[in-house]
This record gives sequence, C-alpha cells and structure tokens, in this order.
Amino acid sequence: MSFVLQTLLFALFLAACLFFCWRWRNKRELLHFPLIGSAWILLMASILEVDRYFPRQTGALVAVVLGNCVLWFVVGRLLHLRYFSLAAVSGALLVTAAIWWR
Repeated sequence: MSFVLQTLLFALFLAACLFFCWRWRNKRELLHFPLIGSAWILLMASILEVDRYFPRQTGALVAVVLGNCVLWFVVGRLLHLRYFSLAAVSGALLVTAAIWWR
C-alpha cells in the first residue's frame, strides 16, 4: 500500500475515533474504546511517519515514542484513567531501559 494511502487511512481512523470520543464524552463506559483506538492509531502513525522521514535515526523515534507517552499521561490524568497513566509510565520506562541497555 502506498505511503500516502496509509497516512490517509490513519488520519481517517484517527478522526473517527476522536469523533466518537467527543460523541460519547458523557458515557464513561463507551469512551474507553475510541480513546484506546485513537492512542494506538496515533502511536502507529507517528512511528510510520518518523521511519519514513528519518530512517535509521533512533533519536527521532525515541522522541516520538516519549511524546506519545507524555500525551497518554496527560490524557490519563485529565480523564482520571489509570490505565493510560500506567501505560505512559511503563512505556517511558521501557524506552529508557532500551536506551540504557544498548
């Protein structure tokens, strides 16, 4: 699949997830699915974009993954979702351990 088509599909699915987050903002039991989906899509799309524009540069990849972790932490704190905050902290620790281990 072409790079432009992949980016377009990521953008469409991310927009759909964010729309459902807005639509179900008062229904806490339904809000989790589009939030998890949008976080996953944003992570995959950002990794794809970084790999496309900065090939073999681990610093850019680390920065993007840590940026996603910060975003997840902020969302977890704002919406009082413990699993987002836990995923952010564990992701940041894993990236830091992988850098240190290398």
